[in-house]
Amino acid sequence: NVMIASAICASSSMPMLVEAVRLLEKAPDGSLRPWPGSTDLMRDGTMMADSPCEQLQQMWNVRWSIISQVNPHVVPFSLPYVLAKRISQFSGVFAKRLTMAEGWLRRCIWNTLRTFQRWTGFPKEGSWISQLLFQDYFGHVNIIHYEMRFQDYLRLIKNETSLEDFRNKVEAASRCTAEELPFMRLRRRVEVALEAALLRRRAARRRSSARASGGMSRGVAREFNNPLGCNDQA
Repeated sequence: NVMIASAICASSSMPMLVEAVRLLEKAPDGSLRPWPGSTDLMRDGTMMADSPCEQLQQMWNVRWSIISQVNPHVVPFSLPYVLAKRISQFSGVFAKRLTMAEGWLRRCIWNTLRTFQRWTGFPKEGSWISQLLFQDYFGHVNIIHYEMRFQDYLRLIKNETSLEDFRNKVEAASRCTAEELPFMRLRRRVEVALEAALLRRRAARRRSSARASGGMSRGVAREFNNPLGCNDQA
């Protein structure tokens, strides 16, 4: 019964821009009251878990995720991923090894930031900046809008200056998405094939169970009709 308007306000909340809010629900008499599920103030989920793949797997058994990452602060963390995608286009053992090192490069970046945090105390442990930096933003398929320019960061909370700039960003996002489409289509074909095989397997089990139960029922019927084992000629 959570009010959608309060959830939208919470999802729009960002530090230093929009204050956090309490979630509201509608009582049986129609009045609004604080949602009893949490007494904390709520803000946008990107502050704690922008890509909650682990939580989704635990709650809904989601085993494959597609992340379209539009948060600009994530782009620098995705540089190893983008580099690995570029190198994977080349052949050779060296290129394959560099591609496999993508996860290691990302861990190096986070470990460097962690070391900087321990030495300087910035950002403060547990602060929203710390939570924003030290979380996993990636899934199985990651659509990263890596064509962002430095001037785009200076205009994050401003409207586009022209329709041409808006079209260029849409086209750039389309190109980033198109790079991941073959992998998603392949995954879908594999999933459909596995589902079809599972259905055939279940149907075969039902047929074998039906034949087995039918044979048992006929044997029971013959034994019931002739309990002493005497033949009709006798």
